[in-house]
Amino acid sequence: MAEQTSNASLPIQLKPAFIDELGEFQYAIKCVLDSSAAVEDLHQLRIASRRLEAAIYLCQELVDSSIRNRLLKRIRTLRTASNPVRDLDVMIEWVEKNDLVAKRGEKLRVKRGRKGKSLLALLRAKFTEQKFDELSKSLVGANEFHSIQCMTIRLVASVGQFCDRGASCLHDFGEMHRWRVAVKKLRYQLEFACKAVHSKVETESVDRLIELQQHLGKVCDAKNRQNEFSDFNHVELNRHPTFDADWYRNQIEQVMFDVIDLVANRLMQASLDQTHAGCSSNAGRDT
Repeated sequence: MAEQTSNASLPIQLKPAFIDELGEFQYAIKCVLDSSAAVEDLHQLRIASRRLEAAIYLCQELVDSSIRNRLLKRIRTLRTASNPVRDLDVMIEWVEKNDLVAKRGEKLRVKRGRKGKSLLALLRAKFTEQKFDELSKSLVGANEFHSIQCMTIRLVASVGQFCDRGASCLHDFGEMHRWRVAVKKLRYQLEFACKAVHSKVETESVDRLIELQQHLGKVCDAKNRQNEFSDFNHVELNRHPTFDADWYRNQIEQVMFDVIDLVANRLMQASLDQTHAGCSSNAGRDT
C-alpha cells in the first residue's frame, strides 16, 4: 500500500528542469556567437537568460550560494550589455518600416555593430563551456519536499511584487518599465514551476501575462523612440498605446487570483502529496 501511494504522488523534477534551462541558455549563447549576434538569436538569448534566472531564483537550494551569486551577476551583466543592442534592433526595424531618413538608420546600424562586438567579447570571456561544466557538476541533490515549498513561497512573493509594480504604474506612467520586468519575471517563474512538477501550465494565466508584457513593451518602445528621434517631426513618434487604468487594474487582479488560486495551491498540494508519500513509505519500512 505504501508503494502505491508513492507511485501515485505527483513527481517533482527540480534538478532535471533546472539542467534543461541551463542547457537552453548555453545553446542560445552558441547561436549568438555563431551568428555574430543576429537579431533573433540575441532576442532568444535574452529570453533564455530570464528563464534561467527564474529557475535559479526558484531553486536556490540546488546551487551553492557562491556559484549561484556569481552566475546571477554574469547573467545580469549580459543583459545590461545586451539591452542597448536590443533597443537598437527595435528602433532600426521601426525606421525601416516608417521610411525615416536613411542616414539616421545607417547611423543606428553602425552603433549596433559596435555594441554587438562588445557583447560578443563579453560572451566569449564570461560564458565558456568550462564554466558551464563546472556549474553542472556543482548542482546538489536538494530535499525536494522542502524545495517545492520554498519555490511556492518565492512564486507568491513574485506575485506580490507584480501587484506592487502594477499599482505604481496606475499613479506613475514612468514605472512601466519596472512593471514589465516584474511581468517577465513572474511569467518565466510560473512556467518553470509548472514544468518542475510536471503540471500543465495554466494557459490562460500565461497568455494574460504575455499580453500584458507585449503591451508594456510597446509603451516602452514608444518612449525610447521619442528619446532617440526627438529631432524628427514624425506622426508615428506621437502614437502611444492607450493608457486604460481600468484595464491595467483588471489585469493585476486576474493574474493575482490565477497564480495564487490555481498554481500556488497546486504546488502546495504537490508538496503535501510528496511529503505524505514519503511518510507512508517510511512507515511501511518501519513495520
